[in-house]
Amino acid sequence: MADAAFGLAVAAALIWWGIVLAPWRPWSTRERLEADPGATADYHDVIVLIPARDEAATLPRTLAALARQGAGLRVVVIDDQSSDATAEVARAAGAE
Repeated sequence: MADAAFGLAVAAALIWWGIVLAPWRPWSTRERLEADPGATADYHDVIVLIPARDEAATLPRTLAALARQGAGLRVVVIDDQSSDATAEVARAAGAE
């Protein structure tokens, strides 16, 4: 019985090493979609919900990045009782 358990353990270890060392690397993110520089995106049907709590420092960068995504993107910032100026920053950037 101990030999069978040892054999299963060795087989399992070999399978895991095969997965780790596999040349096709299924976890790899080498594939990328490049944007067409001449195309314009229309996102009138897309709503972005951003839950935010005390995010006044990082929210302008996030909202600016979303604004560059395409025309018509609707951004809604959900202020979760922030103690900083999160709501004011969101309104100033044009978010709902």
